[in-house]
Amino acid sequence: MQSATPRAGVKGSAPDRPARWLWRHVFHVLALTWAWLMIVVGLLAILEWPARVPAWDRALYVIGAMLLAMGQFVLALVAARLFPAASARLTATFELLAWIAIASALVLGVVL
Repeated sequence: MQSATPRAGVKGSAPDRPARWLWRHVFHVLALTWAWLMIVVGLLAILEWPARVPAWDRALYVIGAMLLAMGQFVLALVAARLFPAASARLTATFELLAWIAIASALVLGVVL
């Protein structure tokens, strides 16, 4: 005979739900903060820092482009998790574009 109350620690049980809900939202907030930080630092590396450190201008452009692309990728991952009903083709396109941008920045960094 089964008891009417769910056991603690069993997946899907009542005491486990608030912890999973809270962790999911904390993860999203941390990931969004990290993505925006990468985007802001990438923009600074492209727009502001080359004027201050002219010897590193090419490297700063590459670093900035990579940070922008990585920030876009993290934002795309979080958006895919927040909106699971979104088109898989659309989310995959944004994730793929970020990887293409990262690879392009690496190639340009090696060539230049």
